[in-house]
Amino acid sequence: MKALLVDPDPQRAPVLAAALDAGGAEVSVAPSASFALTMLEWNKQDVIISRARLGDMEGHELCAIVRSDPSTKDVRFVLVVGNGEAAPAQAAVAGVDLVLPDALSSATIVTRVVQLVRRQTESTAAAAASTLPAPWAIRVVVLNGSGDIVYTRSVASRIQALSYRVTHVGKATSFNYPQTQVYYPPAGEAIALRLAKQLGVPVQPLPGGLDPRRLVVIVGPKRGPGN
Repeated sequence: MKALLVDPDPQRAPVLAAALDAGGAEVSVAPSASFALTMLEWNKQDVIISRARLGDMEGHELCAIVRSDPSTKDVRFVLVVGNGEAAPAQAAVAGVDLVLPDALSSATIVTRVVQLVRRQTESTAAAAASTLPAPWAIRVVVLNGSGDIVYTRSVASRIQALSYRVTHVGKATSFNYPQTQVYYPPAGEAIALRLAKQLGVPVQPLPGGLDPRRLVVIVGPKRGPGN
């Protein structure tokens, strides 16, 4: 999860940034709204956590700008407010996803942020899955990346049982792959995520791939029973 924390307070910001980092987030910190907007031009985030008062503008005004830009309109926005700092109506009109009181502990704020991003990710994945092509329309190449051809063939059989078209089972360029992964070409990430979820493995982009309906599964070592 990539998180942008917008907070002009040099003592307060590091505390929440550290909590976000401990929660597994890749954290960037901006001391003002204008600085945050500049950072967003170069590095898209999964979520923005902003104070209500930023000095150069209000937090809900920053949210409205984020929502007006097609490249950032889907970024989740969390507003952290003190007593009387922002009216709920202002936050709702601006498109704020979650308003949290600053009286909450940093750990609680992080928990709520993670829950928000997870719900959004699951919702997006479900929406994408409903429009994906059927498994039988997807061609899958399965490659032995660990030296265990028996396990590689068993993974290929699992993929076929899920109704995908396994077009080739062969050897990868080396036997040094540490884990099984689904590799996808541009525009094929959603399709790859569906298969990866079914197999319980991660995904990786495939440089140079052209056909979004052609995936490559490189099989790493067997991890345990059923894996």
